[in-house]
Amino acid sequence: LVSAIIISLLANGRLARDDACVKWGNTFDVSLESANVRKDCTVLDEITHKQKKICCAAVGKLNETQLVTRDSSTSRGVGISFSPMGDFNIDQYRFNNKKIRTKDPKVFCTLKKEYISSPLELRDLNLAFRINSLPDFEQRLTALMTYVTSPETVRNSTIWLQRVSQHMQSERVPDRTEVDTEYLSRFHYTRTCGDSGEVETWDEWIEPITITARHPFGFGRCKDPHRKEYSQYFTSTVPRTGRSDVDYVLLQTGSSLHRHSHTAAGKRVVYSDSEHTALNRGKRGSGSGGNNNKHYLFDAGTSTFDSSLFWFTCGYSQRRVSFDEVFGWEMTILEPRDYWRRVPALWKPHWHFFNTPISSGISDADSPLRFIQQLASPADFVSFKLDIDHPAMEMPIALSLLTNPAITALVDEFFFELHFQCEVMTSCGWGKKVPRESHGLLLDRPHVLQFFIDLRKKGIRAHIWP
Repeated sequence: LVSAIIISLLANGRLARDDACVKWGNTFDVSLESANVRKDCTVLDEITHKQKKICCAAVGKLNETQLVTRDSSTSRGVGISFSPMGDFNIDQYRFNNKKIRTKDPKVFCTLKKEYISSPLELRDLNLAFRINSLPDFEQRLTALMTYVTSPETVRNSTIWLQRVSQHMQSERVPDRTEVDTEYLSRFHYTRTCGDSGEVETWDEWIEPITITARHPFGFGRCKDPHRKEYSQYFTSTVPRTGRSDVDYVLLQTGSSLHRHSHTAAGKRVVYSDSEHTALNRGKRGSGSGGNNNKHYLFDAGTSTFDSSLFWFTCGYSQRRVSFDEVFGWEMTILEPRDYWRRVPALWKPHWHFFNTPISSGISDADSPLRFIQQLASPADFVSFKLDIDHPAMEMPIALSLLTNPAITALVDEFFFELHFQCEVMTSCGWGKKVPRESHGLLLDRPHVLQFFIDLRKKGIRAHIWP
């Protein structure tokens, strides 16, 4: 009888619909705002059946006309990789690599890496401590907004944002300018190689940690429940962006990753000092020029591809960094067909999605840190985004990057939305229930800024995520 009832229901279509049994959660369809990451190609949207814009890498192209193929050494699977000879000279690149391997396959070196805060970053950090010392909320808010919207700050912010945009346009690092040294922070590398002690130095640029802890103009569309809006500060001369604008972020570039493992003459590098012995298998050692090492992208709090992963995969492709595998976690129960329709077909074989909450314990089955430890080595390039809006879960993970050397050695680039007692954001989406401290970290502006700077001093390209 039961079988007959089920067969009857199936025949009438009453059990055919998933939503008869499951209430699917809402997707986070507010895409990141970004003009720096280009969408030069189109693809058919399986949901709307209309063409939508996407980066060319997602449809297997270097640009509107040139295709990417696996055997052309331009992709690991997701995105486009760096080629030292350029996208249009793959055969010459292979020939040169063969000559290098035959003539002199490796050179032994030592490497030192130092994080240098820009003058702008240091000024903003100092000011954050001074503002934080004011006893009254209104005083702190007034001091913060007056500084953020002052003509000088707007001018400086506009200058360094334009420079970040210039850096983001390709994998090549532009020639150093006074704007770079005044506004952008950097990692300074010194490499000493061979018996002769030949020395190479270079800088890898990153956006400054600034007092807004997001896009410099990201407060512009926030509304205070008492003031309705910050109109007295955001006059017509002050730019406004949404709070999800990420055009202040400067990603790692494939040319820099290649430089970690090759001398200027093209020789492969093996690091012989104790600090970098563990790195000799890859990115700062002998494997980074090919696909011997791995590139991983981990996104905890991903929602759908259209939310943030499009920006990461397309932005990294623009910088000529591709990934062997992408891992995403999302607690909200998403309709699976809808989720997978959004992922570019070209990248699906390299895509892993876990529709489950993460956990913070490094030994827990659903911990991103466990995945990173189990899959990656210091030889690999690991990019990790953490944004689940759950401070009790997030903080132990974020702090592990700072306090656990085994984790620090594995993560190269880190993106984290850290909710703190921001005078603006607590009325602009975060809510008023942000604690004073979490797991020993004071959640006020200066100590949060210092936390990200400390991560950078550990060698991690740490970014404040919006």
